[in-house]
Amino acid sequence: MGFDDLDEAMSQQDEDEETESEPGESSETARTNTMSESEPNQSSTTPTATVDTDDWKRQPGFPYDDAVQEAIYPRDTVWDQFEQLLQYDIERELVQEREHENVQKRELHDAALRVAMQHPDELIDAFEQTRK
Repeated sequence: MGFDDLDEAMSQQDEDEETESEPGESSETARTNTMSESEPNQSSTTPTATVDTDDWKRQPGFPYDDAVQEAIYPRDTVWDQFEQLLQYDIERELVQEREHENVQKRELHDAALRVAMQHPDELIDAFEQTRK
């Protein structure tokens, strides 16, 4: 089949992850330990005296490594409308009106999901409207 190599790649990745972790250590623990080792010690860093108050507008809200890629399955028309909303309305507002820089799609998608989680009743209504 066309996906035979995918199974092999996933098996190889699992083996690689197991060899990176210590015996008896879960892959989640190994990942946490690796992340802890690579992160600078926050308590030892001293803030500089000349911190720009708008610096948070220049950098993404979270690193790429914190993002996960998950598949969602909207209809083409809904996805196109969503992407247009993000690009032409939301991102334009953030960049031109609110002076943010380096706006990442992962941040916009994360924000959209967080808003959706805050409004479960509206999600239920939208779901039911689709079924009618």
